Amino acid sequence: MTYLAHLLVMFNTQVENIGLEKQFVYLKNYIDIDGLTGIPTKDSFYRETLNMINENSNKKFIFILININKFQMINSFFGMDEGDRLLQLMANEITLMSKNTYATYGRMGADIFCMCKELVAPIDVIASEITNQISSGIVNYRFDYNLSASVGVFLIKNPTMSMEMIYSKAFIAAKKIKYLKSTSYSVYEDYMEIEEIHEQTIINDMFPALIEHQFEVYLQPKVGLQSGGVVGAEALIRWNHPTKGFIQPNDFIPIFERNGFITKLDYFVWESVFQFIQGWIEGGFTPIPIAVNLSRVDLFNVNITACFEEFLKKYNVPPELVHLEITESAYVTDYEEIGEVINQLKNLGFHIEMDDFGSGYSSLNMFSKMLVDTLKLDMIFLEDLQGNEEKHDILVFIINLAKHFDLQVVAEGIETVEQMEFLKSMGCDIGQGYYFSRPMPMSQFTEYLSSVKDKKGAELAQVNYSAINLNEILYPDHKSNHFFQKGLSASIMFKVSEGRIQSIRYNDEFHKIAGITDAGKKYKNNIQETIYKEDIALVFEKFAEAKKIKETISLDVRMLNFNMDQPKYLWFHIGIKLINSSNHESDIFIATVERGNEEV
Repeated sequence: MTYLAHLLVMFNTQVENIGLEKQFVYLKNYIDIDGLTGIPTKDSFYRETLNMINENSNKKFIFILININKFQMINSFFGMDEGDRLLQLMANEITLMSKNTYATYGRMGADIFCMCKELVAPIDVIASEITNQISSGIVNYRFDYNLSASVGVFLIKNPTMSMEMIYSKAFIAAKKIKYLKSTSYSVYEDYMEIEEIHEQTIINDMFPALIEHQFEVYLQPKVGLQSGGVVGAEALIRWNHPTKGFIQPNDFIPIFERNGFITKLDYFVWESVFQFIQGWIEGGFTPIPIAVNLSRVDLFNVNITACFEEFLKKYNVPPELVHLEITESAYVTDYEEIGEVINQLKNLGFHIEMDDFGSGYSSLNMFSKMLVDTLKLDMIFLEDLQGNEEKHDILVFIINLAKHFDLQVVAEGIETVEQMEFLKSMGCDIGQGYYFSRPMPMSQFTEYLSSVKDKKGAELAQVNYSAINLNEILYPDHKSNHFFQKGLSASIMFKVSEGRIQSIRYNDEFHKIAGITDAGKKYKNNIQETIYKEDIALVFEKFAEAKKIKETISLDVRMLNFNMDQPKYLWFHIGIKLINSSNHESDIFIATVERGNEEV
């Protein structure tokens, strides 16, 4: 009412000076401009866009929707004024992008902006230019907050299509990439609308499904590969819809992760598992650990630690009987944000598993700061393993290095005896997959355990490192090169024998920081000759210590750096770890290297 009164006062003031018709035009234009950003509102944008399309029937146009990701968090963390400044910045960027071309633009409301531009280049070229300009405009807005935007693009083929329909299709396209960390775009395709309809039906049914107990927790056994006994299980969710039957997890889990419902579903699974283990204990049945999944959304929930503390007290279940699976991608992309939560859960006594390891090539050096107990290998490693040298060797490499970080290794997706025997020979601790058993309802799992009780879950066998032949994966021309280059930071592998240190391979990052140019390549295998003579005895002493205690040993050593006009000695900080040891052959070490600044 106050706003309307203000407009009426303005109207009455102006009516004496200008004609009534002109005043209505003035008032109309005033309302059509967004008061915060100074650009057209939705109605005005729609009207001007339709005029532009109708008046230029010989031209093609694209409609672009820009949505600031997690904008509500800006208002929550930094206040409404900060959010308003971001909206004004975005409006300014869109205004600049609309110059020197047929274009309209406006603010649709909240954090959504739209443009309509003439198609003067391939659609991907224009979309990329817009995306890059938006990124460059907001990347430095706040250094303490990672800002991004989603851009949906729709090619207008039918000029008679309503603006609401055009907007809807661009919005559907933007939703496809809304949850990426970086600003990106998506061009609308017809299949997206079909998926949107399917997603909406899933969303409509999700709350009734939870209330009506349509979701069921299934358990899939984990088997000790050395003992053959069942040593644990993983809790998996199934949706038994009353009319559609069983809905595959891949059809609803990603949707629930996007809309936040996954937190309610995960809570249901967690509590079901605690109740189930409590029933085992009270019934005198020897319990085994059950793993539950934690999504990214769960880990950003400030109440998650308190939630698990409540479960421990309510059901009186030892924390070591519940394993928490967290995907590798969450560790790699969000560790700074979720690291403290993971540490808190670990301190409560929970066993932490990194799920889908190998899908993102996280650095094994990160394990020194992560509280991880188990690596769960990505199923992709077991697909077409037969005859696939690259997968075979990367798998050997991962298992062997993980064991030296004292990490338990679980392989899921085992379907054949050949896969099982191979993993067993490589020292993999635990297997999971259809070869052993399909997932089953909780009500059947206790009976299943009783049927295999003759196979006791013995302690996991210790791996004989000397039995693993690493020669195949240590040389630069081998196909494992991709993992070595991508999976580790500046690293080098040494062979140490009979008082000699020989480098058998190093990755590009080491090559870079050590400055090994053409002039230094003669030292490729004779790395010992690059070490300052007075430091060689210390290096051998540290190698012996690393071999004895089987832990990472750090040292500072002076080495030649060739990335200069004249090679000079520089200080390097090195962490060394034993990979393979034998009483009769050479010892193999891996080292991570950081360059110091001081010259000798």
